[in-house]
Amino acid sequence: MDKELPVRNPRTGENDYTIHPPTNAELVSIAVELRGNQAEWGNADIEHRCAVVKAWAEDLLDPVDGLGGELINALATDTGRYLVAMVEVQTIRSIVNGWVHLAPTLIADSEERDSVTEGVGILGQLVPYELAGVISPWNFPLLLSMLDAVPALVAGCAVS
Repeated sequence: MDKELPVRNPRTGENDYTIHPPTNAELVSIAVELRGNQAEWGNADIEHRCAVVKAWAEDLLDPVDGLGGELINALATDTGRYLVAMVEVQTIRSIVNGWVHLAPTLIADSEERDSVTEGVGILGQLVPYELAGVISPWNFPLLLSMLDAVPALVAGCAVS
């Protein structure tokens, strides 16, 4: 069944467009594909994942060749706040750079270490989820979704 969901512009109160959410079968197919690709992504070393996520963000946010300008306009249309949308898109770069900087250290710190109890060692086991789902609220849709998606991607998860 093809559903149409109207999207209301908060500034005008009018429905600007409609979205067509995936059917259950389409959603299952997307999840299966993401899970299937996750093993290779999760097995890649942390430096590779960081480089890919950083390149993705730079390509995405490029105002000339990427979607940076289009993202700002789309977010401003949905939220009614152009200047806030500009800040939201630019903040994605900071989020990505922060996680790309922190991730190698966090991964390295998961190695075996001593416990406060003599003779007991602690060994972290880092296993990424096959698929992490992120649902973002409307007020800062891109920014709030990236707060969870970026660290999950860097950690080796597939993200939907």
